[in-house]
Amino acid sequence: MWAEWSAATRGAIDPATERRRLWDIDVARLSVLDLRRAEALEALGTDLDALTGPRAPAQAVVGRARSLGAEGMLVPSAARRGAWNLVVFPGGFDRLGVGRGRNLRPRPPPSP
Repeated sequence: MWAEWSAATRGAIDPATERRRLWDIDVARLSVLDLRRAEALEALGTDLDALTGPRAPAQAVVGRARSLGAEGMLVPSAARRGAWNLVVFPGGFDRLGVGRGRNLRPRPPPSP
């Protein structure tokens, strides 16, 4: 969570004062294409290297994923090597179950 937020804000927001609201989301009814699996990458005709660079090539696989029936994808994080994010396509929003939310002020991870 911290890496994605930090990359998205590009330092424009002071992390010491920023509060965030996190929600528990049930995705059990969502049809997800898991790009950690080689067969999913093969079905899309791509590889992880093509998905971790500029956004345009990575976003180009969305149409193919949707044609395969996916309502979302597990994709590599652009902000943190080895981490993964769930992307939900707009058509899948109504299949999400939104649970409890909470406010927090997460602390950044220790510097490497």
